[in-house]
Amino acid sequence: MSEQVPNSQLPVSLEITGLQTPVQFLRGVGPHRAILLKNLNIHTVGDLLLHVPHEIHDFSCIRSVPQLQDDQLQAVHGVVVDRDARELRGGRSLVGVLLNCEGHFVRGTWFNQPWIFRKYTHGQRLIFQGKPQR
Repeated sequence: MSEQVPNSQLPVSLEITGLQTPVQFLRGVGPHRAILLKNLNIHTVGDLLLHVPHEIHDFSCIRSVPQLQDDQLQAVHGVVVDRDARELRGGRSLVGVLLNCEGHFVRGTWFNQPWIFRKYTHGQRLIFQGKPQR
């Protein structure tokens, strides 16, 4: 029967190898990104490997506009033909992006995210996912 050695007696290099390695020591992570990961309760490589996203977005079933059903999560694809941004009362903003989906039109709307206006440009191909309302 082998004798177990307490962690305090192991060489430092053995204590921080493998799944117990702090994420900040992974290439491309560093201390700043490690703080962001800590907010997700990810402290070690093992935590990172076992982290499961809250939602999984399935884009495999893209529908045409006539097939869309109200208030169900679905996806459509199309080309940006128009976009607009408006300031609302109280310093809030409203951004809209209009897609041409094979002759049918779908409008995506974002509240208080003005950067969306700069992100999407005329002629860009996009997939919108959400719960459509007529």
